[in-house]
Order: sequence, then C-alpha cells, then structure tokens
Amino acid sequence: MSTEILRIVSVDPGVTTGIAVHEVMVGHVNPFWRTEELGPDKHHLLLWQLLCNVLPDVIVCERFEYRNVKHRGTEMPGIRLESREYIGVCKLYSQMFPHCLLAMSVTANKGPKALWSPDKLKALGLYRAPGGRQHMNDATAHALHYITEKYGRKDYFDKLRHA
Repeated sequence: MSTEILRIVSVDPGVTTGIAVHEVMVGHVNPFWRTEELGPDKHHLLLWQLLCNVLPDVIVCERFEYRNVKHRGTEMPGIRLESREYIGVCKLYSQMFPHCLLAMSVTANKGPKALWSPDKLKALGLYRAPGGRQHMNDATAHALHYITEKYGRKDYFDKLRHA
C-alpha cells in the first residue's frame, strides 16, 4: 500500500473565499481537514500567503460561471467579478510553482441531490458553518468531488454508508 501524501488546497473564490486544506494519504481516509474563510475585505495577498505556506500539490478551484440569481421574484445576472481575481491568484501560483496542478472544479454541492451536499458533509463530520458562513463547506465539497472523481476514492462514500 502506497504512503504517498497529496496536499490539496480547495478554493471557493469570491468576495468571501472558502478554503479547505486536505492531506490525502493514497489508499487511506485521512481525517486531516482544515477549513477557513478569507474576506470579505480584499484578500489577494492572504490567499497567496496561504498557498505559499501550505505548498499544495493540487489546487482545486471553482471555475467562474455566469449565473442568474433570484431576487424578490426576479431573475437577474448574479455577476461578481471578484471571484475572477482570486482564481487569478491560484493560476499565478500554479504557473510559478509548476509542481502544483491546478484543477478547475464545477459547483459540487448545490441542491439536496448533489454529490457532496451539506447533509453529506455533516454525516462525515466535515460541515462547518460558524456564524452561518458556507464558503468553507463549498471548498470542502470541491475537494471531495475532485478526490472521488480523479482518484476513484470510494472510501468517503463507504464512510457515509456507515454514518
């Protein structure tokens, strides 16, 4: 059994950026998760410093998508361009440190039938929302989605079945 460890930083970029740091030991479920949020103040430098301190092997970053949002019964574009700036910080890091793979993620936890919904994160003991903040959970969902899809890791699903 391999003991290779991959350090993954997952980023849910936005006015408030969710961060999940996970060390994956290939072949094992590793309970080490660290989550936090940066912002809402400008946090380009904080994100850069976090990446430089963690030295990830992989950055999983939610890609930018134009979305419509409902507000008072009206659907309108939900465009917040700040997320593009923080995606740029992740792209710059991966270009400056080519050992680090940048994986752009789709939204992984929207709706009750999502692959990694809040209920599933709760069952795994990974749901954290101090003060109602959700962005760190989104980052955790992006990391789990990447791990299960890229590496075929079914141990997280097995853990859910026994929760």
